Amino acid sequence: MNRDGATLRIAAPAKVNLGLRVVGRRADGYHLLRSVMTLLDWGDELHIEPLPTPELHLTCEPEVTLRVEENLVWRAAERLRHRCAISRGARIHLIKRTPTAAGLGGGSSDAASTLLALNHLWQCGLSLNELREVGLALGADVPFFVAGESALAQGIGEILRPVSLDHPLHLVLANPGKPLATALVFKTYGAQLTSRHHPANIPGLDQSEEVALLDWRNDLEATARSLLPEMDEVFRCLADCQPAQVRMSGSGPTVYGVFARSDLAQAAAEVLKGRHPAWWVRQTDTLSRHPFHLQHGLPRLSEI
Repeated sequence: MNRDGATLRIAAPAKVNLGLRVVGRRADGYHLLRSVMTLLDWGDELHIEPLPTPELHLTCEPEVTLRVEENLVWRAAERLRHRCAISRGARIHLIKRTPTAAGLGGGSSDAASTLLALNHLWQCGLSLNELREVGLALGADVPFFVAGESALAQGIGEILRPVSLDHPLHLVLANPGKPLATALVFKTYGAQLTSRHHPANIPGLDQSEEVALLDWRNDLEATARSLLPEMDEVFRCLADCQPAQVRMSGSGPTVYGVFARSDLAQAAAEVLKGRHPAWWVRQTDTLSRHPFHLQHGLPRLSEI
């Protein structure tokens, strides 16, 4: 993150789920989860200029919503301004690199980075916990991105515990170039289960179990693959590149392979791009903390 004159440039890193378990369902229909999520050193980018007048201006490259008011960046700015009774505005430009409805949390990360940046620029003075509360109304993954580090997410995603990864993971991300709506995946998954699969009480995890929980398993994988059969070929081709793990992120359809070295991951990405030019493919590594947190010395999850 840096400044170009009065404009703040802030990263909005994507994420992957290092396993996702569905462990219950609330009375309102929301599924209860246990998932370890970690940031990536790649994602969207926001350029934000504070304005002394109350207007909000948002441009997006490329456009991802029919109306600007539907964009999570706009909604995040409006919600923060209402929460803090701010009379100032902002000019925001979103550079969108993360594909929509891909299981990488792009929109949620955009919203979280907007909250972090405007809380700073507008001098709102909200704590990270307060920003997480604001973000939860925008999406279940937003609190994770506000927290800005690898975490075990529970509840619908709002209950976070820090998780330390021993070293960065070298990944290849790939999907068949088609979106897969999160709501559809969860609705279909829920229809396939009976109540006995949804325990009301969720046992806690000790530190050693947090990453073991994963066993690199994603309970939504079979449902996503049934809804988008093209994912089967993505799984097969990634597995042919001989990664240590091949799993789906979030509700899909993005699949990722974990490689021992970044050069091996880059070589695998080039193979996939050459064989399947219509696919979306990206090589990236995991990120220990959100760049904004490092720049501003924000507290870690274990400190708040």
